[in-house]
Amino acid sequence: MSRRADYYDCRRALMWLYDYLDGEAPGREKQYVQRHLELCFHCLEEYEFEEELLKLIRQRASKGKAPAALKKRVLKMLRQA
Repeated sequence: MSRRADYYDCRRALMWLYDYLDGEAPGREKQYVQRHLELCFHCLEEYEFEEELLKLIRQRASKGKAPAALKKRVLKMLRQA
């Protein structure tokens, strides 16, 4: 990869960004995203934003439980899907 990432490189890196943030990116994709973030300031900003957003969501979600009725409806919908 060159010192300057092009549009294709950014699309490819951002395609795997959420898997990367969740620790679920396969080894090759993980390495690609890591290298790309070292080179591309734009994608690094996107990564930092998404990382903070996920932290905030996890913090807020851990403060309470979903009502039992909601959980039951969601599970029912998942089974039907």
